[in-house]
Formats: sequence, C-alpha cells, structure tokens
Amino acid sequence: MMKMRPGQRTRTWVLAMICAGMALVAGASSVAQPARAPVVVQLKPEEVVGGRRAAFYLSGAVFSDLGLAAKAGGEVKDLSFSADVLANWAKNLPHMFPEGSNVPPTHANPNIWTDRAGFEAKAAIYQAETTKLRDLAKANDRAGFLQQISVVKEACSGCHSVYHRRENTSDGK
Repeated sequence: MMKMRPGQRTRTWVLAMICAGMALVAGASSVAQPARAPVVVQLKPEEVVGGRRAAFYLSGAVFSDLGLAAKAGGEVKDLSFSADVLANWAKNLPHMFPEGSNVPPTHANPNIWTDRAGFEAKAAIYQAETTKLRDLAKANDRAGFLQQISVVKEACSGCHSVYHRRENTSDGK
C-alpha cells in the first residue's frame, strides 16, 4: 500500500465530504420526490462562493497529492479513492456557479454566466479527464496515470485561462 504524506488522507476526506455536500445541494432539485413538497435549498450567494472556493482549494491539494504520490512509487490503484473524489468534484463543478453567485470574494470571470455553454463544455472536458484518471488508478496503470495527471492539469488550465479572473485580493489568491 502506498504511504500517504501527513495530512493527505485528511484533505482527501474533507474534500470528499465537501463534494458530497455540494452534490446534495446541486442535486436536491433534480431528485424525484414522491407526492410531497419539493426540497428547496436556499444558500446566500456568498455561501455558494465560499463552498466552491473551499472545494477548489481542496481539489488542488488532492490533485497535487495524487501527482506527488504517483511519482513517489507504489501502486496507483491505492490512489483510486482520491482520483474518484476529484472526478466527483468535476461532475458537480458546473452546479457550483448558479446565477447570482458572482459576488465577492469570487474569482469567477463574469463570462461563466454569459458564455454558459462554453463554460459547461470546458467543465465537461475536466470531468472526462478526471474520470479517465480515476479509471487508470483503478486499473493500476502507472504510466497512463502519470500521463493523465498532465492531461488533467491542462484541462484545469484551459478552463481557468478563460473563466477565472486574475486579480490581487486580500487572501492572496
């Protein structure tokens, strides 16, 4: 079994919990409800921004840990849980940008909402690439996994270059 660096397992579990919670929020309106009042989840726009920013930071940490752990040796199948967490985040990422959530301290470029189709296309690429990463981990394909890490990084950069606003902010991000 591959050894994890201190804090890696904690970050992975925290990200998993955040992704699960966000998936619940994102999917609450799409779940069929049998003959009872629909579930309505109401979050303030700044709460949505805070949740997605936390998930982005944690996904970055998980992604970094995946790359470092894979390069350190061991079997990449031991990384399949973390890769699955990343794939689940990617699946839910578009739902974390609802209309009206372009409020401070967001770093989202306003074109996420004006070019929604383009944003969702980039998010779909990210989802597909993280799903491949997960599948390569499950197959214990070290060479493929290491190559796919670069592909996932390119998918991140491809979206951030268009939909992430670069600015100096109080938190330094």
